[in-house]
Amino acid sequence: LSEITGQKVYILPHPTNVERLRTKVNKEKKQYIAVVWRRYDRFAHIPFLSAKDLGIQTVLIGYDRKQDPNWHLTESLYDHVVYHTNYDNYLKILSEALIVYNPYTLHSYDRLAVDVAAMGVVSVGSDRTWAMKMCYPDTICDPFDVRTTKEILKKVLSDKDFYDKVSNYAYDKVEYFNQENAKLRLLNSILDMKEGFSENSENVKGVIEYAASFGGSSSRSPEGRTKQVRRSEKDERLSVEEATKRMELRKGKTVKEVNGI
Repeated sequence: LSEITGQKVYILPHPTNVERLRTKVNKEKKQYIAVVWRRYDRFAHIPFLSAKDLGIQTVLIGYDRKQDPNWHLTESLYDHVVYHTNYDNYLKILSEALIVYNPYTLHSYDRLAVDVAAMGVVSVGSDRTWAMKMCYPDTICDPFDVRTTKEILKKVLSDKDFYDKVSNYAYDKVEYFNQENAKLRLLNSILDMKEGFSENSENVKGVIEYAASFGGSSSRSPEGRTKQVRRSEKDERLSVEEATKRMELRKGKTVKEVNGI
């Protein structure tokens, strides 16, 4: 879109209720790897090769037999298969998993990675999604690389310190996707679009200010992963609070309602 329009493109993933997901944290893990199936790529056979023979059971979650012409083969590979279910049950299965294996083959924001990170679940998976890169930089690789994936899974299973490190890192970094930060990104993107970005604005064609790692950046530093919202003391833009108030007024609320009077 940036190349076609010559304009900056903002990537704003939908907000996540991280606070609610925190209430789903489960310290009592069960001995299984949850392998997530998606209807978009229907990727299940190669992930099975990565997850098998590790001494714990495999559970294929989110499976839809109707969309898989090879369902008889797919279902025979895993110890357990969980079909589509409600969100709370889905979270329960993920939260109890010793590891969630997320082998998505497409380039995506990746809501699954955000969900499991918010619950402190250790995840191994694809290096093609934004959330996995941000929350699980040490446990990702090409989803078709069976050998490397298995090596990562073995390390997570055998190294308790590494396991805890992965869990704690993801639990911390997932705040990037919470509702408040999502609101700030949206408001600042609107202001930036209307008034221009103050720093090096003449050289920012195509820059994605709030998602520097999306699209393959190998940097793992906080600066490399995301450029935080900048607001100079001399910047005369609307404050976030004022912008929020104006948007609420546009929805038809009175000034007293917006100000909490």
